[in-house]
Amino acid sequence: GESAETAVAATGICNDLSICTMEMYNIIQWLDTCYKAGYLSDKDTGLDISKLGTLEFFEDLSNMIAHREGFGDILAEGLLRAGERLGEAAKAHFSNEVSGVGDGATYSAREYITNGLLYALEPRQPIAMLHEISRLTGFWVMHQADPKSSPVSSDVFRAAAAKFWGSEQAWDLTTHEGKAQAAAKIMDRTFVKDSLLLCDSGWPLMVSWNTPDHVGDPGLESRLFTAVTGIESNETHLNRYGERIFNLQRGILLREGWCPPKSDYPKEFNFTDPVESVFMNPEVIIPGAGEEVISRKGQTLDRDIFETMQKEFYELRGWDAESGLQKIETLEKLGLSELVPDLRKADNPIRG
Repeated sequence: GESAETAVAATGICNDLSICTMEMYNIIQWLDTCYKAGYLSDKDTGLDISKLGTLEFFEDLSNMIAHREGFGDILAEGLLRAGERLGEAAKAHFSNEVSGVGDGATYSAREYITNGLLYALEPRQPIAMLHEISRLTGFWVMHQADPKSSPVSSDVFRAAAAKFWGSEQAWDLTTHEGKAQAAAKIMDRTFVKDSLLLCDSGWPLMVSWNTPDHVGDPGLESRLFTAVTGIESNETHLNRYGERIFNLQRGILLREGWCPPKSDYPKEFNFTDPVESVFMNPEVIIPGAGEEVISRKGQTLDRDIFETMQKEFYELRGWDAESGLQKIETLEKLGLSELVPDLRKADNPIRG
């Protein structure tokens, strides 16, 4: 019975209190499940469960967490640590999608195979990267339901994917081919997009009602950069910055104990629990050959296929193909020579 403004206000509360909105989503889902199962009560939590879903409930919960008051102290370090503190009875009410702090299965690899690499190589939920695939697919799903609602026919989907993701195979979400290159391009572009403070809801402009073929332009960001800074650039040059940022993050992760290829893996549920539905795509449909429509519903991520993509990704990045460790020549080529001494001291030294 709440208005749409409640959702806007709830997001603002999280921002004001420096609380992760995705983690709050996990927490509220867990509280709802626990209440319904009889595991938690109003007395246990100090919350009025009859008001769950209202702005008043959200304000009470958020302030309780932010100020570590009562049950909020248990939730203040995230749901995973709350489970460790409360024990197996609490964990039994987690969904299998609670796989990390602020994490979940939003547009997981079970649905869209390329996202397996995006999840695996990032230390946090890579939501802006995931949006690049899910948004294009979502526009295509809309076109399937009503061609007037979206310009993204199957032909436009394939043309945009090839243009932005680097190959004719990138659009085909039924095979591993082209996915490592697509993932690398998405990662580099997202780091650049964030660095330029470009809104994730609008960028990249992959499709358009206003172009003859309805396909967007991956060079717009670089032209904006040149217009604002006066520094001549193009798509390749600008994305090189993204590659450099990504490798810098990789170097820091390795120094802090990231252990590839074991750490470069999406969560186990992707390989074991079949997908049932996806936001904006309840039937989990993807484009097949020609005008064919294929559903991923009931499917999981194939482990062998993922490991094939993983190795291809290492090679594309100029890393050691077996270990996933950076090579000295790759770092030097990117102007990151300062990482070499630190990484030589780490448990996972670079190769070269």
